[in-house]
Amino acid sequence: MLTPFQKRKFRILFDHLDSNGNGILQWRDIMVHMDTIKGLKGWTDENPRFIQLMMSEMAYWDKVLERVDADGNGVVSPEEFEAFYASVVEEIGRTDRVPSWSLDLLRSKFRVLDIDGNGDVSQEEFALYLQAIRCPSDPVEVFARVDLNGDGRIGFGELEALFRQFVLSSDPAEPGNYIMCGRCE
Repeated sequence: MLTPFQKRKFRILFDHLDSNGNGILQWRDIMVHMDTIKGLKGWTDENPRFIQLMMSEMAYWDKVLERVDADGNGVVSPEEFEAFYASVVEEIGRTDRVPSWSLDLLRSKFRVLDIDGNGDVSQEEFALYLQAIRCPSDPVEVFARVDLNGDGRIGFGELEALFRQFVLSSDPAEPGNYIMCGRCE
């Protein structure tokens, strides 16, 4: 069972991802975020890094649909989005591990966050992600919270720990609650 804070932060993330504010997530919402990053980086549609980001984001989106699009309509409702996170919470609670299917999604999302493709996420890359999802939080402040070891970058191991905390935590002050959508308060 999700706590009220968990429900609130998952809804905040949903709202950030819902680029046109129509109350559902569709592929075009995700495209808006990728197009924002493309524009901020000055890339063309043919840029190899942009193509790689799109492929990673498409893999993420396909897995989310496979997991939670119960009615098969190609969109994700707020209820389906919450059910997605509830299933992660349930499985972590049962096994004490982030489920392998969720790690696959996280790896795809990591490849999206790693805009330059060097194997980690810098403060600048994280700021671009927050800007792309229209997050009003200060990216410098948020990055300082989520850079667990203070080395100026986020590796996949850190992202996994932060994701686990994002999914499970009911404490708004915990760093993981900032990784997916900035401030969740």
